[in-house]
Amino acid sequence: MVPSFPEDVLIPENDAEAEPSCEPAAELSEEEPAAKLPMVADVASMAMLGIQGAFQMPQPASLFFQSVIPQPAIPPMPLPVPVVVPSAPQPKSAAAYNAVLAAGANLTREQRVARYREKRKNRKFEKTIRYASRKAYAEIRPRIKGRFAKKEEIEAWKAAHGGDDAVVPEVLDADF
Repeated sequence: MVPSFPEDVLIPENDAEAEPSCEPAAELSEEEPAAKLPMVADVASMAMLGIQGAFQMPQPASLFFQSVIPQPAIPPMPLPVPVVVPSAPQPKSAAAYNAVLAAGANLTREQRVARYREKRKNRKFEKTIRYASRKAYAEIRPRIKGRFAKKEEIEAWKAAHGGDDAVVPEVLDADF
């Protein structure tokens, strides 16, 4: 299995080119700076980009069969750069609101008790009707002494007051 290489990387054909030279650094910097710098730049750029794209992992089919079509190298994925968004300055009204919230958290016990008593004074204990259909149904149901009458109680009242022809009033206050 032969790893694939990107086109940018040059592979030396003989061993003489493959071995690095052991020349002193002073000679390299003055005599041939242009010839040696691109190689260093290529190595540095490959290290920066990562060499994960230089070699591919073999595909399951290529383990058993040699592929005739060469597969291109996967380009290296750039590392995500975290974006830091500076917080926008809050408007004065939001700052004032936050100050009020902080002040409310620091209330003394006396202030909290006074607030509780004020809210207690404003409580409403009136009966509120939430569903009109429930009210309408409750108004037509027969009652005995203010409470809703059960079916058996209604039948007993009818039997005591003239049979099935008896009209059951809305409110049954009679004793049995």
